[in-house]
Amino acid sequence: MKVAIQNPFTGQCVAETELSRRMSLAAQNLGWQVAEVHTAPEIKAFQPDFVIALHNNSPKLAEYPTYGCMWNPPSFFEGTEKYIQHVLSYDGYLTSAKSIDRWLHHLLYTTPKVWLTAPFYTSCPQTLYQPPIWKIPALAYLGSNWDGLQVSSLI
Repeated sequence: MKVAIQNPFTGQCVAETELSRRMSLAAQNLGWQVAEVHTAPEIKAFQPDFVIALHNNSPKLAEYPTYGCMWNPPSFFEGTEKYIQHVLSYDGYLTSAKSIDRWLHHLLYTTPKVWLTAPFYTSCPQTLYQPPIWKIPALAYLGSNWDGLQVSSLI
């Protein structure tokens, strides 16, 4: 299996770059070939079986099946025609919330587009289990980019 990970933020210190690395490790653990790509020529040169687009600020770029990761709140791109067109360009959608599934359904159900959604939850590619130490319990929140603004009441 050959998977292209379309990262519009290649080389930048953002969540998508870190996620691309984790997804690459997970795919490699399955024996798949992976390439992080940024442009249509890079996708075409790699000739993947499919492309995973990490962010809606980049549309489908090549003729290969492209699945858009849809985990940002729709309010991030609603009202921005360019980003809605990017979402419409994908062949399918990888979602992590029922609210996103509903939003996509409302966006797409009146179109002639044949589309699918599939659950997609990001996690560590492979981690050895370590039992917790319960003597001094603690809670940590790890997020990136905009998460602090969303959960400021918890911090």
